[in-house]
Amino acid sequence: DNSLRLYENREADDYPAHWHHAIEMIMPVENTYTVVIGDQSFVLQPEEILIVPSGVVHEILAPNDGERYLFLLDTDIFFAVRGITRYQNLFYPCVYLRGDRDGDILEIARNCFYHAIREYKSGAAMSDAAASQWLSLLFIQVIRYKMEGQEEEVNPGTSKHIRTAAVMMDVCSYITEHCKEKLTLEDIAKYSGYSKYHFSRVFRSYTGKSFYDFFLTQRIALCRKLLANPDLTITDVAMSSGFGSLATFNRVFKQYEGVSPSRYRQIQQFVGGKEHQEK
Repeated sequence: DNSLRLYENREADDYPAHWHHAIEMIMPVENTYTVVIGDQSFVLQPEEILIVPSGVVHEILAPNDGERYLFLLDTDIFFAVRGITRYQNLFYPCVYLRGDRDGDILEIARNCFYHAIREYKSGAAMSDAAASQWLSLLFIQVIRYKMEGQEEEVNPGTSKHIRTAAVMMDVCSYITEHCKEKLTLEDIAKYSGYSKYHFSRVFRSYTGKSFYDFFLTQRIALCRKLLANPDLTITDVAMSSGFGSLATFNRVFKQYEGVSPSRYRQIQQFVGGKEHQEK
């Protein structure tokens, strides 16, 4: 079953900018490991965990020695978790569980990660399925942790704020499902039942983004999926994702991903579907 792959990596080789159809999960166990996403560098310490979602361009810089585990799992495993679609934005551009900040959740995630490793290596019946379940549990714990952080900012504990959080969850899900359509702030505020100005304030508090930024983030996520289909031209992708012109698509995609759509596709083709076989 190639839907889940584990690599025990001791190589000192760097990996230039690339992306995967799969979700990549990285945990060093000896020495550090550096992953660059956009203009941010994440220097992973031993037993810290980084989750890089499907389609995110990243670069890896390895130290001269050390050891780390890397899981590559198909997005089908991720989306098999019931209800997870509405939370997928929480994983972009990555999730970094850091030892000096995320102690409790990191310990839980680390436990799930090691259980997944042991199951994967056991060779027992349905070991891949068991490993996938442990990683799915890890995703659920990450979502709860991130949602609790948002509720601390938005929700002082009253039933009114609990209802507000539920409305925002529904709005986020709606935007994700309809991101290729022409949505406006006025449309979504009306959908939520709030005034435009009240909605804008609450939505930013809940998601950390403006409506427009969140909307484009979801549309770009759709573009990444469409670009993985070699039968679609760049123009096809632009039109299928709701952009009115190729020029606008190129400009917005590069703004969010750091590379043009054609370059993004070239990177994927360069990787050639190997999915880190060198690791």
